[in-house]
Amino acid sequence: MGMSKVIRADQKRFFFDLGSNNRGHYLRISEVAGADRSSIILPLSGLKQFHEMVGHFVDIMKDRLEGMTGANVRTVESSQR
Repeated sequence: MGMSKVIRADQKRFFFDLGSNNRGHYLRISEVAGADRSSIILPLSGLKQFHEMVGHFVDIMKDRLEGMTGANVRTVESSQR
């Protein structure tokens, strides 16, 4: 797969990387702040439920989000990290 996107928010970067291994396909979400990096890996089987849960919380925060400016989102190659 090899597709990646990154979002910059405040002093953090969030990387969204699609990948696969012998267990199947997955989405890795990594938070990078300075030299610190934390990641979660979601198997393909959990992506729909994860999407619904994030959407639920976005809906709850919708009024506060409307006043914010858009995040800086761009597609990057895996080697540009």
